[in-house]
Amino acid sequence: MPSLDAGSQEMFKRINRPHKSLDLQSIITGLAAFKKRYAGQLWLEIMLIDGFNNGQDELRSLKKAVSEISPDKIYLNTVVRPPAETYAKALSRGKMLAVKTFLNQRCEVIAEFHGQRKEEAQNVDEAIIEMTKRRPLTITDIANVLGISGVNAEKWVQGLQEAGKLKEQRHEGERYYSCATEVRS
Repeated sequence: MPSLDAGSQEMFKRINRPHKSLDLQSIITGLAAFKKRYAGQLWLEIMLIDGFNNGQDELRSLKKAVSEISPDKIYLNTVVRPPAETYAKALSRGKMLAVKTFLNQRCEVIAEFHGQRKEEAQNVDEAIIEMTKRRPLTITDIANVLGISGVNAEKWVQGLQEAGKLKEQRHEGERYYSCATEVRS
């Protein structure tokens, strides 16, 4: 699951601080070419930072880039852990939902908000189940892909295990989780 946090070169430099040789349009074009050749699903994560990439011009640029890449799903996240820079602020739930609506129906908000609504919790459950249908994952894998803490990933996994949707396997001392039901082709 690649991440795309900007739709313009200026914002790409501001948020991601890439090497000077990296060009955002080349990355977008490369992701679009990869999507055309890749037989699996391509999920895209967008990290939103209040006052940076949530303005109308930047959102229009992001929407254009997303349209070019054409991912199967888009996961919207925001600052949920202490950021590297103190000026990086989270978007509110309302702003996240507005971005979701603006970008399109393939978006899911995966950011952790206190008192998470049932439908958002269901989206995280579904994302974990879909990932574990493809291959077994560790708690760390799940946390990294979803952009959540290991503690929260553990809670999600525990809930899915209790519901009979995930099973645990041990391999070389590590715990892996996979979907408890057979995947149909």
